[in-house]
Amino acid sequence: MGYAERTQWAGGGYDWPGIHSISVDPRSPDTMLIAVSCGGAWITDDAGATWAPTQGMRNEYMPPGEEFTPIVQDPHRVARCAAAPDVVWNQHHNGAFVLLMAAAIGPKLPNVRRLCSGSR
Repeated sequence: MGYAERTQWAGGGYDWPGIHSISVDPRSPDTMLIAVSCGGAWITDDAGATWAPTQGMRNEYMPPGEEFTPIVQDPHRVARCAAAPDVVWNQHHNGAFVLLMAAAIGPKLPNVRRLCSGSR
């Protein structure tokens, strides 16, 4: 990725951040979504030449004003719906989210909805 944001990723209990999931859009293998422990969810539509953090998840244990910062999100698992590939579920450290990746929204600006809260 080579982005400055990478220096802000945490290890989530390890020395280095880890990729939890990789989801390839079955309609376009150049479009991928990755979930990085304590580094957010990132999307590319050009086979990895460029990446953008997804928006809309909330990390409730962050300081006030930083809860929605894309690069501090803690997605543990992403899974794409086989029957409707624009629907992606994300199991996050403090809840579950659904990302609606419809073309009208744009691949780099998913519509994110929280499904449930995590246990704290």
